[in-house]
Amino acid sequence: MNLTTSLHPRLCGLPAVLLESLGRCQGAAALIQHFGAQAPLTAALQHPRPSEVRHVHLPELGLSLELDCCHPEVAQELRLWGLRSFTLDGACWQGTWPEGLDPAQTSGAELAGLLAADPAQTLLSPDMACFAVSGPENRIWSVLALFPPRSSRLRSLALVHLGEWRTAPEAELSRA
Repeated sequence: MNLTTSLHPRLCGLPAVLLESLGRCQGAAALIQHFGAQAPLTAALQHPRPSEVRHVHLPELGLSLELDCCHPEVAQELRLWGLRSFTLDGACWQGTWPEGLDPAQTSGAELAGLLAADPAQTLLSPDMACFAVSGPENRIWSVLALFPPRSSRLRSLALVHLGEWRTAPEAELSRA
């Protein structure tokens, strides 16, 4: 996948696996390959009730994932999972941040100025910023940033898939 097709350029430093997976249905094996065989992830993907949204917290990575089963009616080995959102913990995330973002010293307005598709459409409060950002393949994602009260330190940054699910090409091949 060409991530640069309409992806906001300041997001390019985030791990490609997160950017590629957001809003995309793919097999459980692909998710485990991308994120590793973390116990909370494998347990979520093997849960007997696939119709429920799965929240997977990976504290050692400073990362949380929210997964949806795209086709809960099929057998477990054929199920496709979609990454609905990912959240980076402002204190624990060890990966790269969007270009120009210093999680130790930023405000919601500054963050919106860096990333928002239309900064005038940003919902701001002292402890939160919410706005749309351009994703790959002309998709729109929502960004939710949380801040502790009376602080300019980022508590968390979440990117959330909006709209229709897309199926990863390798998932299309495996279901054929």
